[in-house]
Amino acid sequence: MQHGIAVYSGAMEIQNQVKRALSEPANIALIKQMLVANPELGRTQLADQLCDLLELK
Repeated sequence: MQHGIAVYSGAMEIQNQVKRALSEPANIALIKQMLVANPELGRTQLADQLCDLLELK
C-alpha cells in the first residue's frame, strides 16, 4: 500500500506544479493570446502546446 500512496503523492505534486504555473499572470496572458491567435485549438491541443511552452512535460 505504501507504493500506491507514493505514486498518488507524486501525481498530486505534478498537478499542483501545473496549477501554479497556469495561475501566474504572465501565463494567463499567454493562454489568452493563444486562444485569440488560434481559435481552432481544442482543449487537448491547447494543453499540449502550453505544456511544451512552459516545459511542463
